[in-house]
Amino acid sequence: MSSVVKVDGKIYLSYSYLEGKGISYHVIKKWAARKDSKPFKYNNEAFIDFAIIPAPSKIKLPSENELLAAIASDKKDSEVVSLSEKLKYAQANKCTDFRAYYRDTYSLSSDEALKAAMKRAVWERLIKLYDDAHTTGYKGGLKKGALELLFAAYNTVYSGQYSSKQAFLRTINACKVAGYDSIIIDKRKITGGNNLKFNELHAFFVGGVTSIGKAYTAAQVLQKIMPMCNETNIAVPSLSWVKNFIKNNTKNNEYSTRYGSDKLAKTMPYATMQTALHADKQWQVDGWNLPFYFKNDNGYLNKLTLIAIRDAYSRKIIGYSISQSENRISILEAFQDAVANTGCLPFEIVVDNHSFNKTKEAEHFISEIGKIGVTWTVTENPQHKSIAERYFKNLGEQFCKDHYGYIGQGIKTKDKNGRSSDELIQKYATKAGKILSENEIKLIGMSVVQQFNDTTLSGFKLSPNLLYSQSEKPVRFEIDLFERLRIFTKKAEYKISRGQINITIAGIKYEYQVDAATFKNYNGKKVAVRYDTPDLIYLFDLKTDVPIYSVKQKSIIHGAIADQTERDLRLLIQNKGRTKGIVSQSKNHSENIREKALQHHPDALEILHHYTTPKDVLKQADTDFQFRQEAESRGIDLSRVITVPKITEITNPVYLNKKQNRKEVSPFTPAHHEISIIEPQYIDNE
Repeated sequence: MSSVVKVDGKIYLSYSYLEGKGISYHVIKKWAARKDSKPFKYNNEAFIDFAIIPAPSKIKLPSENELLAAIASDKKDSEVVSLSEKLKYAQANKCTDFRAYYRDTYSLSSDEALKAAMKRAVWERLIKLYDDAHTTGYKGGLKKGALELLFAAYNTVYSGQYSSKQAFLRTINACKVAGYDSIIIDKRKITGGNNLKFNELHAFFVGGVTSIGKAYTAAQVLQKIMPMCNETNIAVPSLSWVKNFIKNNTKNNEYSTRYGSDKLAKTMPYATMQTALHADKQWQVDGWNLPFYFKNDNGYLNKLTLIAIRDAYSRKIIGYSISQSENRISILEAFQDAVANTGCLPFEIVVDNHSFNKTKEAEHFISEIGKIGVTWTVTENPQHKSIAERYFKNLGEQFCKDHYGYIGQGIKTKDKNGRSSDELIQKYATKAGKILSENEIKLIGMSVVQQFNDTTLSGFKLSPNLLYSQSEKPVRFEIDLFERLRIFTKKAEYKISRGQINITIAGIKYEYQVDAATFKNYNGKKVAVRYDTPDLIYLFDLKTDVPIYSVKQKSIIHGAIADQTERDLRLLIQNKGRTKGIVSQSKNHSENIREKALQHHPDALEILHHYTTPKDVLKQADTDFQFRQEAESRGIDLSRVITVPKITEITNPVYLNKKQNRKEVSPFTPAHHEISIIEPQYIDNE
């Protein structure tokens, strides 16, 4: 609460405020003791009515109008802060609703799509606040001066974009007329535009030569591009032009390939990055050699690699794999473990520029998670991926060091305490019976991951496990079983024939029988199939990749009666029921079509029957004189010809007239009884 407030139409000043204006505490207490004084306390701060202060003391204070202006200013500042927080919350937590839209609609990069999505989230919230402020009965207190407050709040989020309230209001109105994208997307940048002040062909040639790792001088570059210019009929630039071009226009990629990425990094500014504010907003991935030796199948000493997926907020290792190398299989196993443990994917995954990114498995994985909305960030910036790397040393020093076989951080470490003695390493590496097995190292890895997640890290009050479990998770993507299969399992195409799919694995044939609904929709068609084991497969629509359902392996039934068990008989009954269900579903589908057709045209059945009934030659003879004459000339007496009745050749009862139930046509059905009344005079009373 401010030192100057307005309550029930009166101005109140705090004791501390009055003391700051040169009025003693003793004098203030005398004023407070007067009968007409009604002081009050708020947050242990005492306030007194401005009206009871004597005139001589008021000279030391601002005027009543000045105090009212200060109160209004404080109230405005408070409202601006409140609105700013609402806009910032939308920016951070609602951007996931729009990121994929801007990425796909305008082919934006991940960063550009995120910026556009954040701005869209802010503007949606702002327009809602603006509309609510001008709605009668709104309780937000914004109706008066709403534009000014929103203008000030927006400038705290995106500073300096609008010079005046009028420009800000024009943008609001433009947004309502043309939509959000009209104020978020600069279509001039999307459609392109040539702002280069030099010929693009010159730039292309110079850029290509400067990107060669031999670091040619400007004079050498000029020599290289001269024949290129002559062949393309463009002027050869001067040496000074080439020098200026290299100095001012060589981009980071040319610099990197010319001098090396390590030198490029030293020329670039670095950012101090704050970690994610909630769990599952960002995962970071990295590999680390567990500091223990084992002998591989070839008899050579080797180390196992731990691939860790860390949550950037809590530092928890949410998924991992342990294998002999950091490869595409071990990386995907770590991701599978993370998704299985959390049931989700994060807003962003940060990885280094690993060869995994160029594999077909990675292409499939990145494509599938991109469809969900996950951002895959490949970076060489050590600040960007600092969490994944920073805590591996902690993992080794604090947890691995206590285990037998620990060899230290490696021979390149500068930490004098980061390496075991040579004698101890020789013992772990060379003496028979002293070398760890591969599986024992895996158990050690599992143990240290568990210890790490359960231990409170330096600078934190809770363990990674507790930080993760207690955090809000506002922007993660929940993943169900079918999505997990789609992401991690390759699909194969199979045709459903006679209601089943046959898959041959390692020379063994596996059969899977589909249900009636799938038979109706997909029999004779190809579907996408994914599976982990042959016991259960998962079917997806081949075109949309939408899940259909899962199918268990078909059970084999004994054909010989003598071999059949109760289980075989039960399976036979089930198969008969499945067949009956397929027929029933097909019939219901056709009946549904017929009823809807009759709604469109009540005579649809009669029209269908008319055009599907075979011709009657006698009727043709009645109307066709030449046909009748020819028949008689051939000795056919039309009056003696007997023909069979001609009716539609349709046999499916669904397309015939609806047959009555046998009970309905029975003479014993009550509806067909003839009832008469016996007159009283005919009753024999004897």
